[in-house]
Amino acid sequence: MKRIFRCIAAFLFLLYILFLPGRAESANASVYHNLRNYTVDDGLSSNHVYGIVQDSIGFIWFGTDNGLCRFDGCEFRSYTHTDGDRSSISSNNIRRLMLDSHGQIWLALDNGVDIYTPATDRFRHFDVRTSDGACVTGQTTEVIEDREGEIWIATVNSGLFRWNPVTECLTVYRHVPGDDTSIAQDYISTIYESKDGTIWIGTYSEGLCAFSKQTGCFTHYRKETDGRNCISDNSIDAITEDSYGTLWLGTVSSGLDRFDRSTGRFTNYDDRNGEGRLQRIHCLAERAPGELLVCANSGATLYRISESELRPIEDTEVPFMRTKCCNIFSFLYDREGNFWFGSCYEGVEFHPARNSFTCYATRKNDSSDRGKVVSAVCELKDGQYLLGNENDGILLFDRHAGMVVPYRTAQNVGTAIYNVFSMLVDDQTLWIAAFQRGIEAVDLKSRTVKSYLADPSDPSSRVFVLFRSSSGRIWAGTSVGLFYYDRFEDRFVTRDPKVRISDITEDHAGRLWIATNEDGLYSYDARTDLLQHYRYDPDDPATISRNAVNTLAVDRTNRLWIGTNGYGLCSYNEKDGFVRHETLPLPSKIIQRIIPENDRLWITTDRLLSRNWTIETLFARRRASHRTIYVQFGYPHFRRAHRAGYDRWYMYVHPPP
Repeated sequence: MKRIFRCIAAFLFLLYILFLPGRAESANASVYHNLRNYTVDDGLSSNHVYGIVQDSIGFIWFGTDNGLCRFDGCEFRSYTHTDGDRSSISSNNIRRLMLDSHGQIWLALDNGVDIYTPATDRFRHFDVRTSDGACVTGQTTEVIEDREGEIWIATVNSGLFRWNPVTECLTVYRHVPGDDTSIAQDYISTIYESKDGTIWIGTYSEGLCAFSKQTGCFTHYRKETDGRNCISDNSIDAITEDSYGTLWLGTVSSGLDRFDRSTGRFTNYDDRNGEGRLQRIHCLAERAPGELLVCANSGATLYRISESELRPIEDTEVPFMRTKCCNIFSFLYDREGNFWFGSCYEGVEFHPARNSFTCYATRKNDSSDRGKVVSAVCELKDGQYLLGNENDGILLFDRHAGMVVPYRTAQNVGTAIYNVFSMLVDDQTLWIAAFQRGIEAVDLKSRTVKSYLADPSDPSSRVFVLFRSSSGRIWAGTSVGLFYYDRFEDRFVTRDPKVRISDITEDHAGRLWIATNEDGLYSYDARTDLLQHYRYDPDDPATISRNAVNTLAVDRTNRLWIGTNGYGLCSYNEKDGFVRHETLPLPSKIIQRIIPENDRLWITTDRLLSRNWTIETLFARRRASHRTIYVQFGYPHFRRAHRAGYDRWYMYVHPPP
């Protein structure tokens, strides 16, 4: 399970990369480049990729002609047909994927439709029949879910199917010769729902159809012999609608059509005499208002659209302009703003979003595990940071130079493993919390070292957190309780609580807050020497969420935020007491770090980073838990002062304005 989390973590680190052109690459650190091509050599089941979706967890799914693939950021897992196993996929030949509102993945296959349920990790075949016994069989080309939750299935020569999951009613629409209100053709290439609820159907050779749920009738749009004010091609493979209500049609042989529904006017864009970017269009999508993505045989290209023109974007400020791969049949613009392109022959092309994160890879060519898990970050000065890791001590990172050099490694201290969990700088002394090495005080000028609680046979040598309070006192959280540094006696002194400490922070009144792994929360007022204990009570909702606490943070309003190990987020202040934010749709209930920034919180879990939670929103959500909140996902193990590290990667975050 830890490996899965780390794979997701490493993957999502890659998703938030900002490529810095012109930065010199050193032997120890390099800026991660912003383009990746995944093929069968990387574990993809086939280089023919026809569908891409992202599920609610963050996994990316690829539909190929050799089964379904799930990508967790490190590895591909393939799902293929197994003879005799009805819970396996019924066919390996996938044409499209669709994620429904219940988190199920619908697969358009060459023998109908399968539905994959992630919760059970099983497939089932869609074998529902209409009232007269018709069912979805043979080649299917597309599946969509409309805004009312109905499922629409496009087929080759079997018409259009409509499934209502509430009434469990399946309806089929087929062409009726001589009836202009019926669907134009039974061979359907694509389907799309516009904002007004109209279902648009692109046929193989009979033009465009619009279906109205109110009338139950189809309206036809065909290419006329005079070619004026009509679609340019009767073969439609792709449909999308932009933010202004304009419909865009991707044709097989005549380029791109713009359909202004308010005037009924069609405008054709055809560059067959140019680079051919608009020839044989397979997929269309609006990336942002005024930007249209066209996926075609020549590759995928981002266009700028306006009332008067359509032109390729050649702006280096946008995260993507054009793919290297050709024959792009599928596309995903994921929740993090990354581009995924499925090629008919070249696998998957991935373009990460550009944003406020810069990611660096350490020891690029080192296949060992040493020094790759960054567990602590400590800022020095002038853009220099110390990176503590879980088995090889400390690295020194110079952000301006992009250089990483060893600072204090396992070899330096004469040990096989050197686990550093926390660091802080106090005047000219670097304090280091190291597992089974106690606390080390390093003079930053002379580099001399003095050790405290250093007997490895004593559990107090297992130090997990260091904290300097506003009074200047240094506190240490160990596996057997809380210690503080007595400067006059030059030693660490134990005091209550005598349980394993996971985190320490301080509120605006100078009160110390102490998180424990299994004994709840403590507060300590040094002025009155008052220690208070807060524990979970299952019969009292006004108590802390649970007793297993991972992390603490105090925001600018002096509210304490509490991240638990498996029970989500909790907050506390004198006015409200403890408030449980149980309905918050975090990627996981295991909270690793909380960092307040102005009126927002950065919250990391053991899976992903949940960003941009305003404090006002958190409490509004508690008052109205039915409201939908959209979350951006990112990285785990987010550390203090907006710096983070995990599994060979470390990054610097430029907080948004």
